[in-house]
Amino acid sequence: AQILTNAFRTALSVHAIEVNVLTQWDHTIALAQQDIAETGKHAQTLTNVLWTAMNVLAIEVNVLTQWDHTLALAQRAIVEAEEHAQILTNAHRTAMNVLAMEVNVLTQWDHTLALAQRAIVEAEEHAQILTNAHRTAMNVLAMEVNVLTQWDHTIALAQQAIVETGKRAQGLQKRNVLRSVKMGERVLLQTASRG
Repeated sequence: AQILTNAFRTALSVHAIEVNVLTQWDHTIALAQQDIAETGKHAQTLTNVLWTAMNVLAIEVNVLTQWDHTLALAQRAIVEAEEHAQILTNAHRTAMNVLAMEVNVLTQWDHTLALAQRAIVEAEEHAQILTNAHRTAMNVLAMEVNVLTQWDHTIALAQQAIVETGKRAQGLQKRNVLRSVKMGERVLLQTASRG
């Protein structure tokens, strides 16, 4: 009877423990069901968040695609800009070479201009010399014209004197002829009278 009493007490204690465990299990199940309900809400929220994230991801993919396109355009623009920069660099070098040539030409032009100015000064000096020589020649020419005028007058006087001398010579020649004739006549007459 004591053993059965102990066994009954033990069985009651075990039953009490089982009841307690089942009570706690029911509470745990209730909590689990509540957790499941909240988890379902959280799952819906997470689903919505996931869909939102998927939409955002799609937008980001679209943006990245456009960004890749924009990047490709930018890289192309960079290549073209580098080509243009090379062209501008070559143009700048060409311009610098042309500028150097222009500076060289201007330097030579300055030298040529200095020589031309020197030549102009010398030409002006020569022109002054020629002007003085021309004036001297004009004075000499005026003197020669004066001399020739006087010479012409002298020649005219000489020609007139020659004419007059010729006339006088002819007169003298006639007189001499007449004298010779008269002397011949006298000689003939004397010779005839003597004979």
